[in-house]
Amino acid sequence: TLRETQIVLEGITVGGINKEHLETINHEKAILYLNDLVKENNHITERNIKSIHQLVLKDIDDENTGRYR
Repeated sequence: TLRETQIVLEGITVGGINKEHLETINHEKAILYLNDLVKENNHITERNIKSIHQLVLKDIDDENTGRYR
């Protein structure tokens, strides 16, 4: 739920660390990374896109992070 997502982003674990918990944390990291790219006026490159993908899948699907499938 939206409330559970907010709680996870505040650093509280809801029902243990599971895939949904990791997805929430990883998406936050990816959004912050993207915000940094924008603030620094960086162009979106293939490397940036793969880095975002890696952040989103970290500890969920490490085998495929930052790779084309």
